[in-house]
Amino acid sequence: KKDFQIGFDIAVGEQSASRAPSDGEYDPGAGYENYIDLLNGNIKIALFDTSDTYLGEITDFDIFPLETSDSGKRYHLACATDVDLSSGKFKILVLANWPSYPEELSFDNVWKQQYEFGIGSMPSPYNLIPLYGVKLVSLPEIKPDISVNIGKIHLLRAVAKIEVIYDDPSASWTISKLQLSRCNRSGFCAPTGITSQDDYVQDSWGNDYIDRPFIPASTGVLSNVDFMPAGENRYVLYVPEYDNHLKTEGMSLADRIGLGSSDRLLPIVMTALTSALALIPLAVNGDAPGNEIQAPMAIVILGGLLSSTLLNIYVVPVLYRILNRNENK
Repeated sequence: KKDFQIGFDIAVGEQSASRAPSDGEYDPGAGYENYIDLLNGNIKIALFDTSDTYLGEITDFDIFPLETSDSGKRYHLACATDVDLSSGKFKILVLANWPSYPEELSFDNVWKQQYEFGIGSMPSPYNLIPLYGVKLVSLPEIKPDISVNIGKIHLLRAVAKIEVIYDDPSASWTISKLQLSRCNRSGFCAPTGITSQDDYVQDSWGNDYIDRPFIPASTGVLSNVDFMPAGENRYVLYVPEYDNHLKTEGMSLADRIGLGSSDRLLPIVMTALTSALALIPLAVNGDAPGNEIQAPMAIVILGGLLSSTLLNIYVVPVLYRILNRNENK
């Protein structure tokens, strides 16, 4: 039996030349945003070949915190496995802080795992952020019983952080309460189809990280969620990844238009109806004394409300489909 020994670093929220390119800046996170639950061993490591075939799980490893700062954490892992890595070409997968793990850590099984984050609560040891990272390793060769360092694996967070900062010193008002109108209750622990670090580390402000939502179809929706104060005129909220564009969920253009139209139907109708109901008494009592001028104006406004409502419900979706008919070609 031959043991192959590998070592590597994992980074959460680390801000470096490759993660904070010069053409933009982003918050690398702090505190429990970058926390890994090492005390309870909430971390899994798996090996794959270059064609994404599952080779096995690494259970013999030691992990050491290397560096802790306000903006990130870095750990070093020393592992040993009897999986034949002599070719030097393989993939290594790191999962952490998940509520549960599949028995076999194949990509298909991993991508099905879901989590429910404590909406309205800060990250903590009891409200963990699921982490996911995978790297393609390509070395000339690896010899048994000789440890090699395969570099660094960056981990993705499964939650989105919404931060609102109001810092206008000339304003005479402050924010007393801030709410998110709606958000998803749960999400997937890992982004489907991401099998290499090159898919989310591209040294580009516009392309780095994952720009697609991964939300279970069965997730519930929360409404009017309060932001949490995080300093003077600063508010934050942690939610599962946004489901704000459906083109990545495999839906056709017609299906997305239908779903979006039905979602907007109630607010459009209710807005128009509240105004129309107030104008009806004026419009139907045109012969009443003193109402000769107001009645025609009410009729014109009612006509405008009716036509704009019909345009929003029927015409706008049709125009959208016409303008985007070449989207999937």
